Amino acid sequence: MSGDETVRVLVVDDVLAIRQGINQCLGGSVFQVVGQTRNGQEGIDLAKELQPDVVLLDIVMPVMQGYEALPEIRAAVPDGLVVMLTSTSERELVLQCRKLGADAFVIKHDNMRETLTERLTALWRNRRAKPAS
Repeated sequence: MSGDETVRVLVVDDVLAIRQGINQCLGGSVFQVVGQTRNGQEGIDLAKELQPDVVLLDIVMPVMQGYEALPEIRAAVPDGLVVMLTSTSERELVLQCRKLGADAFVIKHDNMRETLTERLTALWRNRRAKPAS
């Protein structure tokens, strides 16, 4: 990635501490958190408004689940990355999210903050390296 590139990130997670931790974790990198919200419906609205490059979307939330919001978020940012955040590895839910357009998954765990920037960097580089279709 070029030094002057900024990757705009929307964080959708119902846990404030997770949102704050991600914001802290990505601070000082090419990833800039441009919006944060706590449920899928608000995530859809912000994705449409902000047009982020990356959406970090919790799978399970109140009001509207992340997997329920995923198709509309995918439609709002068709060229962006949608990375699901989860504390579960329930196979059926993961497969459902894949079918609905999720690009990747990040498991919430104690070391998530240490690996999140590395994972997003790899995903973003891979996305940028693919020829346009």
